[in-house]
Amino acid sequence: MACPADMTLANLSGKFVMNRKLSDPLDPLFVLQGVPWLLRKAAPLATVTLSINTSIQPTDGVTILNISIVSTGGFGAQSETRSVDGSPFEQENKLIGAVKGRCQWVTSEEVGRSGDGKDVQFLRGILFYDGKKCEEGEGWEEEQDGSGGQRVHFALESVGKGWVAEQVGGIERVEGERMYVRRWVVRKGGKVEMARMVYDYVGKVAE
Repeated sequence: MACPADMTLANLSGKFVMNRKLSDPLDPLFVLQGVPWLLRKAAPLATVTLSINTSIQPTDGVTILNISIVSTGGFGAQSETRSVDGSPFEQENKLIGAVKGRCQWVTSEEVGRSGDGKDVQFLRGILFYDGKKCEEGEGWEEEQDGSGGQRVHFALESVGKGWVAEQVGGIERVEGERMYVRRWVVRKGGKVEMARMVYDYVGKVAE
């Protein structure tokens, strides 16, 4: 189900369920991240639900993301609160282990400032994970709320497993519909894997 017409990243709040049909395979990313084989095989069978509430701190204007992730199949639930201001955080993730990172607003031009390879073009919404170019009308939707086309960027580093990752989240046109999307790139030892996760909007978050 598509996002409401008036939903932007500035007011992104609701429940979203991962659409396995529209999303890319995640196993290549999990291999680089050192996820155990049994968990990798169980992951595609799980239903993943995100509950997101976006708010603005009145004191400094910083965007706050409150995110709850619930996965069936024994993966359980996990909650996180992120300040979208580049401040560092640490987290123990049930699937990929301990990570540290930062979360901030970025424009497409600010993604991958150090290069312009396929992985960077993927994060910018120019290419799909298989290297094919996005057609006209596909890829990231330019925000109309005065944000200047900014999206939410996570930079993550594994604690002890040797991989780094980037995630860019926003609203993207997928098969003509406005969908909430997270594009992931994982890098380790010269290897790079990419995947797009597409989510169906299923309703408001219960207050």
